[in-house]
Amino acid sequence: MITALRRSYHVLTIVLLLAFALNITACGGVRNVNKFAIVARPNTLAVNGGGRMNVKAKCLPGEQMLGGGYYAVYSKQFIANFVIHNDRPPEDWNSFLIVEASYPSAPNEWTVTIFNRDSDVNGPNQGIQVFAEAYCLTTPNFPVGMQTVQSQPTSVPVAQLTTIQAQCPAGSTVTGSGFKLDNDQLKLKSDVGLYNNGLWASAPLINSGHAIGWSIQEFFLTQTQTPPPTTTVYTLCATQNLIAADPQSTDIWTDFNSYTGQAAYSHPLTGNTQCASDEFTTGGGFEFGGNDLNKYRILGRFHWQNTAIENFSKWHIEALWGHDIGETASLLVWALCVKVPTVNIVTVKIKSPADGDSFRESTFGSGHTNPITFTASASDPSGNPLTGAALQWTVDGHSFGTGESFSATLAAGNCGLIDHKVMVTATDSASGHSASDAITVYGGQIC
Repeated sequence: MITALRRSYHVLTIVLLLAFALNITACGGVRNVNKFAIVARPNTLAVNGGGRMNVKAKCLPGEQMLGGGYYAVYSKQFIANFVIHNDRPPEDWNSFLIVEASYPSAPNEWTVTIFNRDSDVNGPNQGIQVFAEAYCLTTPNFPVGMQTVQSQPTSVPVAQLTTIQAQCPAGSTVTGSGFKLDNDQLKLKSDVGLYNNGLWASAPLINSGHAIGWSIQEFFLTQTQTPPPTTTVYTLCATQNLIAADPQSTDIWTDFNSYTGQAAYSHPLTGNTQCASDEFTTGGGFEFGGNDLNKYRILGRFHWQNTAIENFSKWHIEALWGHDIGETASLLVWALCVKVPTVNIVTVKIKSPADGDSFRESTFGSGHTNPITFTASASDPSGNPLTGAALQWTVDGHSFGTGESFSATLAAGNCGLIDHKVMVTATDSASGHSASDAITVYGGQIC
């Protein structure tokens, strides 16, 4: 656990519309509670060649990004066959991809950076799919005031455990986290600078049991005189409408290699930390510890999954941890847990016509359409229907009717299309809350 001196409060929620049949723990699912929904929006790249590569995932316009994560799709056979051998020459030491960064590169964008040391086009990493995921709040009219706080890029001195932290504003909630390593020592077909690829800890910054930000701990070893790497840490903060639970952790360390059936100190480890049934997670990480004298050499080694899973109920880690001269240690999987809020909002939706529909002139040259019927449904924060004057319609900014439906003729082109913006606004007189929905329809025909 990483501690700090100040206390803060926390927040968030959920829904994921994605499941892949991959050789990793499945990501995705759907959780939609009390009108509050989060979607995982992924993007992917296929490894082609060697060196540094980026993949970016984005939330859609109007959505709020709460966090993000990454995973690489290794086969079980690939993982089982990987063993560290210090007696092998570095140029023959094919490795897992190195995750150098997973961070919010813009308010609605999550970037993952990898480094492939294997430059052989026929090497084992070629063609591997790498995913970035952005966790996006899709509930309309429910602002959570997202802010991203980042540290200054901090140099990591040789052989010194270095801690870098970022803290959310007082009174806000930690919803996600990220890191970015800048390491110019990484080279193709070489293990120079390799130890910098792994983090000793990427875990919540905690005060009195509460997450107030994020903390990175790194230990750098080098075989060259080149400048040491720098590390930047990121934390995502919701400043309104979300209430957090305390972060949770689970120790998943074992000396037993399930792939070989033997004791081992460099082997794959996988595990989860689960939030309570009325909570969700969109941020998490890991923390390596124990009494091993070589633990700073061990570091995080190679980690290839760091994501929310199972409808955002768990945070999941998959990685190769350890060292062939190491001893027992600990590995905590951390999850930022947030209460699913009750969303007291008005909802409204235009049911017909569909956005983008077009309507011909009533008769050729008339300049207008036949009457078009517009319908909508709406509800107050308690889910009760809103009707009558609670629904106000406008067409191209002019008031055109009230209620759940109305009919109107629209201007239509004789030999072309005229676009019309149709909007309905529903207002709950008891709470004063309102919401709107809009579509664009077209009048006329193309000659």
